[in-house]
Amino acid sequence: MQAYQVHLIDDTKSKEFPSLLRNLSLVSLPIPKPSPGFVVVRVRAVALNPRDIAVISGTYPFPTSDGVIPCLDAAGEVHDVGSGSKWQDKRGSRVIVNMSKDWMDGDVAALRVDNILGSSNINGTLAQFITLPDNYLSDAPQNLSYEEAATLGCAGSAAINILSSVPINRGSTVMTQGTGGVSCFVIQVRAIDLHLIMDLLVLTLV
Repeated sequence: MQAYQVHLIDDTKSKEFPSLLRNLSLVSLPIPKPSPGFVVVRVRAVALNPRDIAVISGTYPFPTSDGVIPCLDAAGEVHDVGSGSKWQDKRGSRVIVNMSKDWMDGDVAALRVDNILGSSNINGTLAQFITLPDNYLSDAPQNLSYEEAATLGCAGSAAINILSSVPINRGSTVMTQGTGGVSCFVIQVRAIDLHLIMDLLVLTLV
């Protein structure tokens, strides 16, 4: 399989192309084998977040190991499973990746920014195949493409968290800051139906 690894060659720490791409190397690696309770996912789409660009450019505030595979969001399909995996009978299922190594739900304060896929010494999703523990995966919504589903983990869940933390009803005016991924998600979610979309995402991500 092929994967991208971060090697900080460009010392300008530029977030612009093509300088940014100098820090990425395309390498060939063996397709991973799943340990017990783990799943191998064939990655079909990866979302690019500002945090990923910071990792690749060398401006992320936490040290990144040389050769780490970047990016935290992805969607794909179950390719192989280890013994005891709850995905044992779901080979081929469409899934999305949870970005956090130690936070699945509940108080977001428990989320450690130095312990997320694609940084520090934790390989991320910018590879053809990745291996993850069972609870890193959720079923992908069937009505979304891989590209759309890949954006749910970080920007999508952030937008839902924001909208559900303030009193918003039909007819409310919502102002978003900028045109980034979270702001665009807020606009889309609000334009369709906040409560309907929240219910769908809760069912998907739990």
